[in-house]
Amino acid sequence: MTIRLTGVAIKRDDQIHLSNYQYHDHLRKELGDEDCYHEPPGDESGFCTSEGNFLTRDEAIPIGLASGQLSPYWNEAGRDLLSSDIIW
Repeated sequence: MTIRLTGVAIKRDDQIHLSNYQYHDHLRKELGDEDCYHEPPGDESGFCTSEGNFLTRDEAIPIGLASGQLSPYWNEAGRDLLSSDIIW
């Protein structure tokens, strides 16, 4: 079975928050952030997998490509992986 990206995740204060949300701002809102559209200092945004693991944005790229959830051309803009780049 191919590992898939299943939602967004945030690592905060050595605790990992996994969700099935498709956007990080939804998870930040659930965590009680006043400004859910900007990553607070110290947070690391990433993604969770079908195995329940946290992946950084960089670690998620090969999983997204292997599972067919990312176009091979997703990064033509030369930026970090965003949740909007993933075909959920």
